[in-house]
Formats: sequence, C-alpha cells, structure tokens
Amino acid sequence: MIGSFNNDRCTYAAEYADANRIAHPRSVYVREDHILEQLDPWLARAFSPSQLTATVHAMAEAQHDDADQQAIKAARETLATWATRLDRYRAALDSGADPTVVSRWIADVQAEQVTITPPPMTIGATLKLAQL
Repeated sequence: MIGSFNNDRCTYAAEYADANRIAHPRSVYVREDHILEQLDPWLARAFSPSQLTATVHAMAEAQHDDADQQAIKAARETLATWATRLDRYRAALDSGADPTVVSRWIADVQAEQVTITPPPMTIGATLKLAQL
C-alpha cells in the first residue's frame, strides 16, 4: 500500500474505500483556490445561529457508535491479516517454494475473502455530540 502525501499528511484513499466497501477513486486532490469561493459561504450558512442546531444534529447522526467502531476495526484487522498472509506467500514463491502448494494457500485466503461478509456500511449512529 502506498500513501499519498498532501500537506504533510499521509492518506490511503484505496484502503479507505476498500475497508468501507464504497466506490472511491484511488486518489483525490482538490485545489483549495477552486473550492473556497463556494465552500466559505456554505460553511457560514451551515454554522449560522439559525442552522447550528440542525448542523450539530447532522454531524452527530453521522458518527458511528462503539459497536460500529469495533466492527470496522475487526474488518480492518481481517483485511490486514489477509494482506500479510498473501505477502508471505509471495515471498515464499520468490524464495523457491513449490508453486502448487503456495497456490493452495492463496486459494484458501481467497475463499475466506468470499465467505466472510463485511459489516454493512449503513451502520446506525448514536448521538455523541451534545445537542444544542
């Protein structure tokens, strides 16, 4: 996995998309000067006194609860385990291991990937921010 460095932050768009089972481009970069003209007024409206309660409520609704976070963490750990195993199998092939044996190992991982159902991404949220 290769991270994309932008403003000294490393991001993994592909990992995010895979873990959350959503369609997402491999990389995204938006120039600030292209969006500020529309973004600033939108933010001013969203956080205006008349909209603040609704905005905070929407932000709270978008958060995952602890059970959701545990399910997401477990899914990420499973993905990491599969990636580690496949990396080891590739290394074994590079070291001269029997391709027939290694292909069975790889097939086992692929079978696990097919049979394990990821958690739904329409996970219910609980309010974590104080309501105004």
